[in-house]
Amino acid sequence: MIDIKSIGSCEVLEGIPASPGIVIGRAFVLDTERPHVDEEEIGVDDVDDEVASFRSAVAETTRELERLRAGLEESLGESHARIFDAHLMILDDSMVIAGTERRIRDEKHSAAFALTETIGQVTNVMERTKDEYLRERVFDIKDIERRLLMRLLGRKQKSLRHLDDNVIVVAHELAATHTASMHEERVVGFATDVGGRTSHAAIMARSLQIPAVVGLHDATGLIDQGEKIIVDGTLGVLIYE
Repeated sequence: MIDIKSIGSCEVLEGIPASPGIVIGRAFVLDTERPHVDEEEIGVDDVDDEVASFRSAVAETTRELERLRAGLEESLGESHARIFDAHLMILDDSMVIAGTERRIRDEKHSAAFALTETIGQVTNVMERTKDEYLRERVFDIKDIERRLLMRLLGRKQKSLRHLDDNVIVVAHELAATHTASMHEERVVGFATDVGGRTSHAAIMARSLQIPAVVGLHDATGLIDQGEKIIVDGTLGVLIYE
């Protein structure tokens, strides 16, 4: 049993218990927000280059996900690796891919802005559904959007694979791509602002038998990088100083 008093004066955030157990450790606050994209018009002569850049980003992201899927299948089995099938289907979905290219060509928008407009249209309907499973899958689509945008904007994506110390990952949300690329021996717990028991973070935490709490609303705004915290995945609380 962990003595809460051992970390001094404490505050408690209540969330949804996602994976049972209690762990104490240093917070690794992971930025999973998608980059902001301003509306940007392009000239007629730039259209082909923007389409080519978008197709390159799609191809590179597809290869990356295929590598992650293969690694997850090797470590946890085919049933867990299937979570990437939905991601790969998104990258082959005509509504997303052809829709983005149409916006580039017809509306003369940059690839990044065209992508955000297309994804927004797709997710708008899904977010209003009462089906929890479909709402959770919106995270998959937005994760694909974020990864494509990072490539289109030339930004480096942060990875959980190369960690030097044991950490509790604190994030707004964690998609399959985050959990599949993490260093399993170093990540000892999860805590997320959003998500439910069917989210990828929750499913992965239970598979790895590490404590997790989701649906904390503002953990990323309250927890400092490296701060000592406690995650109780049985009661569904995060305790911090």
